[in-house]
Amino acid sequence: MSYNIAIIGAGQIGSRHLQGVALTTFPLQIELVDPSTEALDVAKGRYEEVLHASSHTLSLHTSIEELSQQLDLVIVATGSNVRRKIVEELLDKKEVRYLVLEKVLFQLVEDYIAIYNLIEQKNVKTWVNHPRRMYPYYQQLSRELEGEQHINMHMVGNNWGLGCNGLHWLDLFIYLTNKKQLSIHTNSIDKQVQESKRVGYVEFTGTLYAHDEIGNTCTLTSLNAPFSAMHILFTTPQKRILIHEAGNGCIVSVATPQSDWKFEVVQHFDLLYQSKLSNIFLEDLLTKGICDLPDYHTSMKLHLPFIEALIQHLNTITDKTYTSCPIT
Repeated sequence: MSYNIAIIGAGQIGSRHLQGVALTTFPLQIELVDPSTEALDVAKGRYEEVLHASSHTLSLHTSIEELSQQLDLVIVATGSNVRRKIVEELLDKKEVRYLVLEKVLFQLVEDYIAIYNLIEQKNVKTWVNHPRRMYPYYQQLSRELEGEQHINMHMVGNNWGLGCNGLHWLDLFIYLTNKKQLSIHTNSIDKQVQESKRVGYVEFTGTLYAHDEIGNTCTLTSLNAPFSAMHILFTTPQKRILIHEAGNGCIVSVATPQSDWKFEVVQHFDLLYQSKLSNIFLEDLLTKGICDLPDYHTSMKLHLPFIEALIQHLNTITDKTYTSCPIT
């Protein structure tokens, strides 16, 4: 049996999804859509880099109209500024079983409700690509923290994209604490808005603070600093877990009262890139109807306070009036 898969958006993340999908163990008819033929050619080249003996087929298209009528799974990897329009066009013209959306989902608050209502109406099961939930180490950590009270998460790194990537870490936090709703505070985000490496979008530095209703806290800091590694610290009354995340992998150190709170290295794990993850959620969805990514409703409840807080921050520190949050 062969499945029909589509990826909309052939940019950096879309091409990595394509590489990941190529690793799927059963036959796929893969369709890639992007208005840029140059982007399609680059993505096809990346696909061929990882493709060996395979029963997959790949077709390239410049419009959604050209896609097959019935699609088992669609990954939408476009920018946030056009994602609502893309999803609406897709679901108006095609029949889709499963949908995976890249984050940041949308820039406008009203888009979240509109798309929620649409996928409910069309009965399209939808997930959002926050892949750290798929990491075996964080799944292990979720089990270790089960039942812990007062979990605090601190993450600090250099220019890692507080706007475009902050939701990844907030999603990890709600995954580990098993909470759905956060209050988000931007008082300590820097007052200077940064230009994003993606044209037309902005970035932020400084510190974002979040907490849930029972007092678990998450502090995310992006600095202009001369270091490249990221450090993530989890603390509870019973333990401290320090993760040093660098390009060549992650080192986990743990301190407990039994060690007099001295950190000891206990584990190493690899960073998992999108090109090694998309096949996993794809196979899970097509064979089980579920995957480890958060569903749309869970992610919407996290996105909305985040987007609203950043819009308010922009309106506080600039002379412009923002009704949308220009991050992707």
